[in-house]
Amino acid sequence: MSAPATSTHRLVIRRELRLIERVALDPNSEGVLIGNAPNADIRLEHSNIAARHAVIEPVPTGWRIRAVGANVTFRVNGRKAAEAELLEGDVIDVRPFTITYLGPERDRAARTHTSGDGSLHLADENAVTTYARDASDPVTVIRQRLDDLYALARLILSRKDNGAFWQIMHAALQRCLTADRCVIVGVDDTDGLFRLAPRARIAADAPLGVSRSVLYDVIEAGQGMLVENVGTDVRYAEAQSLVDHRSGSVICVPVIVEGTTRAVLYADRMKARVPFNPEDLNFAIAAIDLAVSAVSMDELSERSRELSHLKGRIDAGRDMQKLLLPDPIPQPDWGSVAAINIPAEQMSGDIYDVIIDRRGRLVVSLADISGKGVPAAFGTAVLQTSLRQALTDHDDLQTVMRSLNATLSHSLPGGCFATMVVCRFAPDGSSVEIANAGHHAPLWRRNDQSILAFPERVAIAVGIMPEWDDEIIVKELKKETGLLLSSDGVTEAIDDDDEEYGLDRLQACYADAPNRLPTAVLQHIIEDITAFSAGRAQRDDLTMLAVSW
Repeated sequence: MSAPATSTHRLVIRRELRLIERVALDPNSEGVLIGNAPNADIRLEHSNIAARHAVIEPVPTGWRIRAVGANVTFRVNGRKAAEAELLEGDVIDVRPFTITYLGPERDRAARTHTSGDGSLHLADENAVTTYARDASDPVTVIRQRLDDLYALARLILSRKDNGAFWQIMHAALQRCLTADRCVIVGVDDTDGLFRLAPRARIAADAPLGVSRSVLYDVIEAGQGMLVENVGTDVRYAEAQSLVDHRSGSVICVPVIVEGTTRAVLYADRMKARVPFNPEDLNFAIAAIDLAVSAVSMDELSERSRELSHLKGRIDAGRDMQKLLLPDPIPQPDWGSVAAINIPAEQMSGDIYDVIIDRRGRLVVSLADISGKGVPAAFGTAVLQTSLRQALTDHDDLQTVMRSLNATLSHSLPGGCFATMVVCRFAPDGSSVEIANAGHHAPLWRRNDQSILAFPERVAIAVGIMPEWDDEIIVKELKKETGLLLSSDGVTEAIDDDDEEYGLDRLQACYADAPNRLPTAVLQHIIEDITAFSAGRAQRDDLTMLAVSW
């Protein structure tokens, strides 16, 4: 819900630098619920957020935030709390989100646009408003400036503090203790510039601006700047913001993390003060560079942890998918069966199955779900479960395929379908029923070592159309001694010249297999594909199933 222009107070919710939402506060309401629940007024979707985390509610003096969930805390301006009355400009840290409590005009972020000459223009007088400091007490000054840096680090790191960052910036600010103002300004790709609130509460009657003229020049250039005397510098002698704020000497350094300016450190001395010198600028730049390195390492480490967590979940999914494959593979009295599945990614979109039904018939299937990764892997589970159920419910193989098609057309992830082959052998292995749903033809090995591709007619895949009306082919097995089913990951393997392995080469390799046992046949083909590919990365899942008798 967006805040109307007449709103008395409002909240601005961000995640890192990204603006999430602006929320108007209605003083006549009972409050605003913050949490991960679907019915929360401000829903923050993250594992760190409780279903009912906190509530911002009206009180006689204004508004307060109060924890609702058990063992819930948050930070207000950097201080851990379970309840706090809010003052304008307060920042509530509900990691990884920040919620800023503002008045009717204070959340108008500076708008930026680039003109034809490449200069950057900022168009809001309240864009970088901050608060004055009492410079008489160096200890107070450095603490307050570190408070500003705390807000910057919360913005940059989002999740946790970085000790190296603090040590470096602490040293940099000690060097700038005599500055009249030391301000951190956030850079938001969505809304331009915005002030980062300090942890310490500062009197509201001491507003202080900074020079937008210098600020946007530094952002545009992406490098630190020293202005020793703004009154004599031709770039800024007539800049209104510098005149209004009686700026004398200015150091301005961007905080650039991974090529993106996330904030700007601005230090300003008035005319009566000793101006900054190039050594001060070099020190500030070096300190920022070191701090950025610390931030980058922290973010890299965080990404590594996230990737490790994701890998663990994928590994768990892959292990669960392996459980779908029959182990051990059932064997008929009249022959033997073997199969292999090598995923191209962590999870496979191919699946095979081998069962012996209640009438003693061997049923083998091999399917390829369109796509890759998690959606395709999910589809394999749906397909196998549905096929087994259909084989249990129906004896006629065409009815089985129609039932399977109806289930998949409603249950597969959007855009997914399946090509597959189902072969059901007679109890004595003398004949076979074949259902080919959009897959390339099964290969049959004969007594004379020749290979027959049958049936070659391409039928429609399952899961695409509401109906599956293709025929079931019945074949008498008089000259055949073996069957090979394979996915297109086999025939589409490529060599260094981008030539595909192809169906002809697969047939020749199957015919040349010196041993007719299914495990030996599959091993022979895998070795031939590996030699053909010569180390090229596998492009698709590689799945085969062999039957010999």
